[in-house]
Amino acid sequence: MYNGLCERCVWSKEIRSDRGSLFTLCTRGLTDPAWPKYPRLPVLQCTGFEAGPLRIIFLDVADAPGAPIPGAVSTLNRLVAESGARLIVIGADEVQNWLEEHRAEAPARSFVILTTRSLPDTVPRDLSDRAIRMDVTRGLTGEQAAAALAILDSVL
Repeated sequence: MYNGLCERCVWSKEIRSDRGSLFTLCTRGLTDPAWPKYPRLPVLQCTGFEAGPLRIIFLDVADAPGAPIPGAVSTLNRLVAESGARLIVIGADEVQNWLEEHRAEAPARSFVILTTRSLPDTVPRDLSDRAIRMDVTRGLTGEQAAAALAILDSVL
């Protein structure tokens, strides 16, 4: 779901209902009645917008089998929802280029690289502490998702 400005706003928080529906809460609206608690999406203009840190999950599955692993897909979906990160499918060797190209428009303050390839071959040495190698047959596990969330929560 594309939220517009809410995707990067410090006031925005994603809320999942008991039935699994996803909503975007404007926490500014909790204390100031001038702001809607649940704005109509996508928000394209907002005078209260304050850019928050951009969180990114780089997903490199270059050598993964053709069919996705269902358990791994749901684990990845939970990680994206919990972290509020943007998911970008990319070759791990292209991460540095992406970060440099997008530095001006949205500097990444927090990111993790999930890859199925061997780390020394695909991830630059200076980014290796932000990379997690997934098993090509199991995909992303719950333990790896927790480690990825810890990396996203850390400060660069």
